[in-house]
Amino acid sequence: MYQYGEGITRIHDISSHTAHIYKALWTQIKKSQEYELLAFFVSRVGRYKNFWLPQWQNVYRLYEDVQAWDDSVRVHYGFFTDTFQGYERFFMELKDGSKIVRHIVSVTNGGDDTETFHLERAMDRNISQDDILFFGKLVLTRFDQDEIEFEHHTSDSSDCNLMASFLELTEEYTSAGGQS
Repeated sequence: MYQYGEGITRIHDISSHTAHIYKALWTQIKKSQEYELLAFFVSRVGRYKNFWLPQWQNVYRLYEDVQAWDDSVRVHYGFFTDTFQGYERFFMELKDGSKIVRHIVSVTNGGDDTETFHLERAMDRNISQDDILFFGKLVLTRFDQDEIEFEHHTSDSSDCNLMASFLELTEEYTSAGGQS
């Protein structure tokens, strides 16, 4: 188990907005991955420092191909117009391994089962629907805990289970910058 001191727990309630809490479970990770995860946890000083967390699921579905100069992206309707707050970002992981992140500055309902994300920065390449591996949210988070516990199943393979919670930092998006 790795744990930070009691002093860090004072920063838990830093947001007046109701934030989402995301949970992740790592199972049967290797010793090298365990060290990477522990190093990342230590670099974030438990729940003290924020970081960008991609949601590795397809939250959005592209409605039509995107051109390199487009400053908007049309997607299938997913009720995003109703929940948009102005700080959201999306990320696309393409099948060639590249990742694209954009800040959504406004959303319009197309009325034909589509929504249009208007972007802070235009797209820098042509993207077809078949190019996309993941099209999801990118959220600004911090760990919602000051300890992680590794549960080793065998001594030679160092498999372990780890559950972690992440708290979205809705009030800190503008000060974080960087991912637009």
